[in-house]
Amino acid sequence: MLDFLSKELDRLIEERRIHALVLIAERQRRIREAEECGTRQKEERRRREQDEIFKQLVKVHEDTVDSYLINIAGLAVNSAADYLAKEEISTLAQKIEQANLYELNRGELETNELAAELIHNFLIPFERRKRKYLNGAHREIWGPSHDAAGNVSDSTGLQLKHHDTTTSTPNVWW
Repeated sequence: MLDFLSKELDRLIEERRIHALVLIAERQRRIREAEECGTRQKEERRRREQDEIFKQLVKVHEDTVDSYLINIAGLAVNSAADYLAKEEISTLAQKIEQANLYELNRGELETNELAAELIHNFLIPFERRKRKYLNGAHREIWGPSHDAAGNVSDSTGLQLKHHDTTTSTPNVWW
């Protein structure tokens, strides 16, 4: 029995020793976990700070590029506007100079030619159009009565007089 108690005592001592080692190992594991957790938190905080710095840096670069492109576009627009304005002013000056020379050089004959050309290009076609519409209106108004009068005159033997207003317009019954 002594042997049994001796073995039991050895087993109990060994069990306590193992238990103590387990407690020490757990304590060391918790300490390492806490250190790792602190390190992890520091790394995450550092990563967030670096991400924020990177975002701000990208924003600054974007703003710089935007302002640079706006300046370039503004310069291009101003340059094009200046060029076009100079071209237009030059063209207008040439036209004014030509008009002044034309006015100085033209005489009474050219004035009459201009008046004749205006009358020929504007007034004569205008009068022809007016006459066409007037003749159409007369045909609409007097055409049915003329037909009725023609039927009556055929039966009575009377004839309506024919009135010619112009040589270039059709004949109208008045």
